[in-house]
Amino acid sequence: MSDLVSIKGNKAGLTIYLSEDAPFEQLIEEAAAKFAAAEAFFGEAKKVLVFEGKKLTSEQQMEFVNIIEANTKLSIVYIMDENEKERKFFEFLMGVGEAPKAPETFAFSNAPQFVPQAPQEEEPDYPIAQIYKGNVRSGSVLETDKNIIIFGDVNAGATVLSEGSIIIIGGLRGTAYAGSKGNKNTFVFALDMNPIQIRIDDIMARRPDDEPASNEKEISEPKIAFIEEETICIEPFSKSVLNDIKF
Repeated sequence: MSDLVSIKGNKAGLTIYLSEDAPFEQLIEEAAAKFAAAEAFFGEAKKVLVFEGKKLTSEQQMEFVNIIEANTKLSIVYIMDENEKERKFFEFLMGVGEAPKAPETFAFSNAPQFVPQAPQEEEPDYPIAQIYKGNVRSGSVLETDKNIIIFGDVNAGATVLSEGSIIIIGGLRGTAYAGSKGNKNTFVFALDMNPIQIRIDDIMARRPDDEPASNEKEISEPKIAFIEEETICIEPFSKSVLNDIKF
């Protein structure tokens, strides 16, 4: 097998390098073969994708996404450009970089494993976050004075309370309260956004009582909630939305 297509892991997901001289059809064919051969290695996961080398149209990028998802158990949640702010944001979402040990104010009940990391020697140039691994079950309250990244679902009846932003690499079906000490420049991000209630600073939004929860079999898309003109906006995650958010 040739090296027209190279696949490497990066801090936010996968980088695919494409030979600039090869025809697109040949690149697609080789990518399909390589991903199929590495299906067991990649396992089942959600990934962010970065393309390098040959420039692709949006339609061609989606062809690659379809090929990847057809030949592996990966789910591609976002295609990332070489944008510094965007890169740092997704590194933040995926929980990379070192974070300080859990502060005493981090509290949770009936909850799965919390994974602290070693303290940093130097001040990072992106927000520090606590990392939580596992689902937050109904009746549990997860509270922190930092930004928090949750690798799991926040179930209906569960609450996440953070002085910073809340990033959920999973589904949000419970309550999320960001900026709890008066920070309007925080946000709530989830791969599957279907909360009972979201609160940022002192502004609240909730799902209407007569609106049913989304069907888990439906195709979801990453969404982000933030304050704009004293109102909580929930929008599909995009580059334009990212550029408008302060974090």
